[in-house]
Amino acid sequence: MCKDCYIEAGEPRVINEKVIKAVELIEAVYDEHGAGGNLHIVLDDWNTDLVEACKEFIDAETDEHKKSIELLCYDHIVTLTEDELTTALALREKFITL
Repeated sequence: MCKDCYIEAGEPRVINEKVIKAVELIEAVYDEHGAGGNLHIVLDDWNTDLVEACKEFIDAETDEHKKSIELLCYDHIVTLTEDELTTALALREKFITL
C-alpha cells in the first residue's frame, strides 16, 4: 500500500509486543499467499476498520493450511487498536522501523 495511507492515518507509531507479533503473523500470511489472502482488504488495502469482515472469507477457505495461518493472524489483529494495526502494517511495509 502507499505511504499516503499511513500519513493519512496520522502516522501512528505504537510499538509494543502485540504489534511486533502482528508483524510476524502478517508476514506469515504473505509468505503463504504472496499477498494478503483472505485478509487482503486489511493487509493490502489498509482498510483497518474491516478486520472483522474478513472472518467469513477465512472460514470459507478450503485450504486448511492457508486457513490456519490466516486464522492465527486474524485472531490476533482483531484484538489490536486501529493505531496498533496501522503501525504493524507500516512496519511490515518498512515505512517505519523499530
